[in-house]
Amino acid sequence: MCFLKQNKTLIVFSSKGNSAKNSAFRILDNLNKETEILCLNDNFTLAQNLEFKNLILVCPTYGDEEMERRMEDFLVKSDWNNHQKKNFAICELGLYRGYLETEQGAGIIIKKYLLNKNLFFLGNLLSVDSIPLDDFSLIDKWSQEISSIL
Repeated sequence: MCFLKQNKTLIVFSSKGNSAKNSAFRILDNLNKETEILCLNDNFTLAQNLEFKNLILVCPTYGDEEMERRMEDFLVKSDWNNHQKKNFAICELGLYRGYLETEQGAGIIIKKYLLNKNLFFLGNLLSVDSIPLDDFSLIDKWSQEISSIL
């Protein structure tokens, strides 16, 4: 577990394949701030003494607003009381063909959940069709926009 100093950015991702991992590291490359990256495992929750100013979540989404289990566990089991008034952004990856009538996937749930925990939402929710994810131009543009806000 890494312990961060105040005003740093923490990128958290969950990935069964490499799409979320590759996207998280692409975002890391585009941020010009001090940033740490963390891959979730089955037992990780946000420690009370883990300090950060900005949180970027890179998460797979399944179907219509369904979350990957490790990301859901991270959100539900973490203690958000010490992280109120901090900033967050979301990059969700999934297969969006066939779901055109919906806005996005898991990002909707995550955004609502963290807003209810009194965190501040940065910028736009990024939804990327990751089947296949071979064009990172959307992720590059989004992460550069987020970097300019931080």
